[in-house]
Amino acid sequence: MNFLKQLARMLIVFALVLSSVTAYAAVTGKIAGKVVDAETGAPLPGVNVIIDGQPLGAATDMNGEYFILNIPPGTYTVKAIMVGYTTVVKEKVQVTINHTTRVDFELKPQALEGEEIVIVAQKEIIKKDQSSSAITTSSEEINAVPLVTNVQQFASLQAGVNGWQVRGGDVSETGVFMDGLLLVDNFTNQPVAVPNLSTLKEFEILTGGFNAEYGNIRSGLVNIVTREPSFDAYHGSVTFEMRPAQREHRGLSALSPKNYYLRPYLDTQDSLCWLGTNTLPEEEQKSYPTFEGWIAFSEKLLSDDDPSNDMTPEEARDLFLWLYRAEGADQLLKKYPNNYHGPSREAQYANKPNFLIDASVDGPLKFIPNTAFMLSFRGDKQMWALPSYSLDRDAYSSYQVQGKITHKLNDNIKFSVEGLYNKIYSISSEGRWGPTGHVAPSNPLLGGRAIFNRNINPGTNFLYAPFAAVPFDRTVKMFGFSLDQVLNPKTFYKFRLSYIKTNDYSPGRYIYHYGDTKDPLNVNDFLPDSVVHDLSRDVGMHIRDTSAVIQFGNVRMDESPYGIPPKDQYYRLASLIYSQPYSIPATYASAPFNFSDRYTVNAKFDLTSQINMHHQIKTGFTFNYDHFKSFYGFLNYPGHESNQLIYWTANPYSFGAYVQDKIEFEGLIANTGVRFDYFNPNTNVYTLEPYSKYFMEVNKYRLTTDAPSKKAKQQLFINPRLGVSHPIGENLKLYFNYGIFSQIPRTDMLYTINYGMARGIQFLGNPELRMPKTIAYEIGVEQNLFNMFMLHASGYYKDISDEYTYVNYENFDGTVNYQTVLNNTYRDIRGFELKLEKRWGNWITGWINYDYRVVTAGRVGRAAYYEDIRRQQIEGMQDPFQEKPLPRPEMNAYIQFSIPHSWGPTVGNNHFLGGFNLSLVYKRVAGNYFTWDPLQTYDYFMNVQEKDWVNWDARLSKKFTVGNFKANIYLDVRNLFDTKHMSWQGFSDQGDFEAYMKSLHLPMYNDKRYKEAGYVGGNDRFGEFGKDYIDMPNIKFLTFQYPRVFTIGMKIDF
Repeated sequence: MNFLKQLARMLIVFALVLSSVTAYAAVTGKIAGKVVDAETGAPLPGVNVIIDGQPLGAATDMNGEYFILNIPPGTYTVKAIMVGYTTVVKEKVQVTINHTTRVDFELKPQALEGEEIVIVAQKEIIKKDQSSSAITTSSEEINAVPLVTNVQQFASLQAGVNGWQVRGGDVSETGVFMDGLLLVDNFTNQPVAVPNLSTLKEFEILTGGFNAEYGNIRSGLVNIVTREPSFDAYHGSVTFEMRPAQREHRGLSALSPKNYYLRPYLDTQDSLCWLGTNTLPEEEQKSYPTFEGWIAFSEKLLSDDDPSNDMTPEEARDLFLWLYRAEGADQLLKKYPNNYHGPSREAQYANKPNFLIDASVDGPLKFIPNTAFMLSFRGDKQMWALPSYSLDRDAYSSYQVQGKITHKLNDNIKFSVEGLYNKIYSISSEGRWGPTGHVAPSNPLLGGRAIFNRNINPGTNFLYAPFAAVPFDRTVKMFGFSLDQVLNPKTFYKFRLSYIKTNDYSPGRYIYHYGDTKDPLNVNDFLPDSVVHDLSRDVGMHIRDTSAVIQFGNVRMDESPYGIPPKDQYYRLASLIYSQPYSIPATYASAPFNFSDRYTVNAKFDLTSQINMHHQIKTGFTFNYDHFKSFYGFLNYPGHESNQLIYWTANPYSFGAYVQDKIEFEGLIANTGVRFDYFNPNTNVYTLEPYSKYFMEVNKYRLTTDAPSKKAKQQLFINPRLGVSHPIGENLKLYFNYGIFSQIPRTDMLYTINYGMARGIQFLGNPELRMPKTIAYEIGVEQNLFNMFMLHASGYYKDISDEYTYVNYENFDGTVNYQTVLNNTYRDIRGFELKLEKRWGNWITGWINYDYRVVTAGRVGRAAYYEDIRRQQIEGMQDPFQEKPLPRPEMNAYIQFSIPHSWGPTVGNNHFLGGFNLSLVYKRVAGNYFTWDPLQTYDYFMNVQEKDWVNWDARLSKKFTVGNFKANIYLDVRNLFDTKHMSWQGFSDQGDFEAYMKSLHLPMYNDKRYKEAGYVGGNDRFGEFGKDYIDMPNIKFLTFQYPRVFTIGMKIDF
């Protein structure tokens, strides 16, 4: 109810303010209309309708009707010319992707030779032929939004969209395309790159109702069209942004000796670190880790029988400081003799500015006739928001080079060659273990703030652990070829061929080594010869250099924090200093390595023919071939039971074909079609009983060579699609769409074999997983209000079946204990969206949207199978299991106040009062729900809701022109009002969380049982702070994140 009230207020304010002043993507649009005699209304045949400056046009038929196909998105001038009639010119005609723009003409009998009538085309508020929910926008609109530096950030502000997740679907269910070329990594079904913003022409995201031409997606479709390079002149764009150095959290530094983690061990005030935390007041002791003090710690070392670990209290404290690289660590290099030649021992983070540059240039290639090019570069550097403890890199950085060459053989044939090279230098987003209990394939963190989700979890974290910051590099190469040919005014075809290759490189943490030398590590140390000979290369990781670089008392330290104390001292020290989960500075363990690579080849052919004014037939086919080599794992030292290796190759392929018809009549537009999708996993499936000996540790390496198998089943799906738009006059449209959408499962679920190293098979992929299926329905309405606003409302329902999850198999004695995946889960998603927008105007533009969604998920069948009949009867049953999380509505709003560029007095050629813009972005997300019932009454479920996430961002900008250069200088402000958002990461452990929850005055505490237990009722929600009675989280510097941040930037176009 609060959300609906807030929405109503925002809608009223918004309206008052504004009114006061395809698998491959189609990337072109169409213009159609009718030409009549202005005096008689009779249709005029034979009128030439041309697009000014383009080799595109058509002649009207006997009914005065015409159409022009295959028009790139953009703004055009359209002329209607006929002898004996005055030429009519319509300017600012907007053409968008997959849309028919209606342009009608009324011609008057000519009075004067050469007379022209110029008319500015009326803005199209409602797209009558669109039978689904879609957001289409230009680069100019995206560039005006505060803090948006790529299309994914802009998409996240739209109704039902979060990143690339659409209407409750996973990111793997969304397809992303650039100029019709695939930008998705088929290994994960996720986008691996997006075009540089400086190259963008138009952006479209479809959230429902895809036509039959789109395959292997189930939730969303993103079409990105880049600028067509100019054949006549040179153009360019440069954007530069800089954010001054600033931490992403409030309070003390993560390296301060006074913070929660470090104070008991480093704070010498009142002898705290020497005497221990029991010297603090009793209430304050609860706010820090318990520590006995370095005096007591040293006494234990000095009194045991091992002289090699002897340290004085001061030396022990200094050792801790050395390992944690906290403030003051550099002084140790002056205090102790050492052979250390590395970087500063004091870790640094968020101590340098963030930078972004995005530039492009395009124009004719003078030495090749009828040829033009576009070249673009984007570089991004973001300092880590917390210490990464990786000496390899102190920031996330990436760069991308993108290019296009277009050649016109004639007015009817055009081909383009495109390329993209993307490089990411990051750290791994994954920990040691995946959801199946075995090590998971890792991915790089994207952006400096992402480290919060990697290094911190309530209760246990790896903030100071070196293995939590594994370097991760990713390289993406994409090459594409496009051929477009117009066969006749009614028919054209498009051919697309693309190649995309991805390489992952993550060496894992530096591995423990018994000696004092530094040698390359070979997998022969870990695997039998029968497996090694199948590997294409060595692991190639570096061994830690364990030679001593500094000594504290009798304790020698090596190149830590890449590793640990030398092996002969590790276990003694670890049990004393490093036993706390929140204080692990190092470990002998490694982190996952990843040397996987893959490539995808896509071919696509589309033929479009406008057979008459009412039917546009489109048909085509796609072919996809993949090569995957997955090589990742987790290695400690030979024989360690946690060692794991995942190595497999696969070459699946798929084929798709479709036919669709766009039927256009005055009061009815329908998009009908059917799609055929074929998938061949191109591998064998093992024909083994569930508890086979091949899954045991002693036989596992014989699985791929000796176990019986057969060819995995191929799959064929037929997916019908239907979309209907019903315009009612010029100002109202109803629409409906229905479709069945199938998608190839994630490849790691199909092919992965986890050998478990010192154990038996731990995970076995299932190449016969059925393709998950979504049956989607949507109904919507769009209304033109006052020829200024567009009001959009839609409701949707998605019935999702044949999704997959993990199932465990275990034999009698546990020598077989592995997981696989089966199609035994489902989801049910239903919701509605509202949107009000005003996209055109000189002074005020903007939009507001609202999304309400309910997701139900469940599984059928068992979660585990046991060879032991007794266990089979009492364990592992999950039939049925269903989750019904409560909805979390979301609202977004954007408003831009503009002073027209030509307004006000001039100085030189510039209106110094004109060109100012103030943009505001508002986001509100309902808080998450969780169950809290400390008295275990079992009467409460999902009864506590976090406070809503509310945030304002802003941009103040000034546009001006100098000669042929157009400039825009701007200041972006994130979290304009510096709102404090409380984070779960501020809790040190479960006890800390419970203390906070019990101190709140929650509505549930009005229950008689809770009153009698001493709880106080009220109206608090999780996230309350600033009240005297609230027991706040212990980790103060992580409790409030996302502070106000300023970014300055400049964009220059020429």
